[in-house]
Amino acid sequence: MIQLINGLKPFIENYQCFIVDLRGVLYDGDHVNCEALSCLKYMRHSGKKVCILSNAPRRSYRVIERCAEMGLTSDYYDFLLTSGEDAWLQLKNAQLKNEPENLYYTFNKKVFPIMAERDYGFLDDLDLEPVHDIQKSNFILAIGWDGITRTIDDFYPLLDQALISKQPMICVNPDLNVIHKGKEELCAGSLAVYYQEKGGKVYYHGKPHPEVYKTCLEKMGLHQEPTPKVLAIGDSLHTDVYGAHQANLDALWILGGVHAAELGLHQSNNNQPNNNQVDDYETKANMERLCIRKNVKQMPKIAMVNLIL
Repeated sequence: MIQLINGLKPFIENYQCFIVDLRGVLYDGDHVNCEALSCLKYMRHSGKKVCILSNAPRRSYRVIERCAEMGLTSDYYDFLLTSGEDAWLQLKNAQLKNEPENLYYTFNKKVFPIMAERDYGFLDDLDLEPVHDIQKSNFILAIGWDGITRTIDDFYPLLDQALISKQPMICVNPDLNVIHKGKEELCAGSLAVYYQEKGGKVYYHGKPHPEVYKTCLEKMGLHQEPTPKVLAIGDSLHTDVYGAHQANLDALWILGGVHAAELGLHQSNNNQPNNNQVDDYETKANMERLCIRKNVKQMPKIAMVNLIL
């Protein structure tokens, strides 16, 4: 049974470190959740480590800059890691070091990029040659698309061609979808699932895959502890809750994020669920049903609508 809580403060003393999702927890794509920032501030003042772990398919420094512009400055956390940074470092190390065990050591330079124009900076300082004919590329780099000039349907025929030549795909954002201004937007993870189900080889970076959690624990100095007391906080069952389970961490499920509509949570004018309108009995029933429908193997330990003290 998932425990539905009204505030995190009573639980903070039980943990050494908190691994916190960005989108859907700390901000909605446009605005920062000020109550969540107060929660981070309290964690750090209590001597706890705070690591922000995001499936943003961009370099960490870019996300840090954007967060600071919105008021989420570096004094709220100890470390910030993106799936984009994890992928970029893996690609860069494959080019710099003669390490055959590196996943991408044998990859050719010619890459078919699935990315919006704003994301081409990801290729900076990487010795890669972007090509726009998938029959001439050696692997696919899936970051995302703008949703305006192209839709996910535009990529299915291209991926079918890549399957013939057995090109591997690097998925830089395993999220299936996000909610932006109340509307669903599909992410690179949706393409990766399609490609994998068709028999394609996919290399993932980010949640729910254990490697990024290991990096977070290393940065927090907890990687050598047999059972570190860490709480992973996120809104997605697919990435945050499942990722915590994969990494043997406790999970706090934030209900007011990507699954809010599925959970029947009412929304206010700013597209955020209203804490005052939550019916505990109905919400708990919806939580259980959704976990069953999503085939969640390990239920989260606790849940709350939005991250607050």
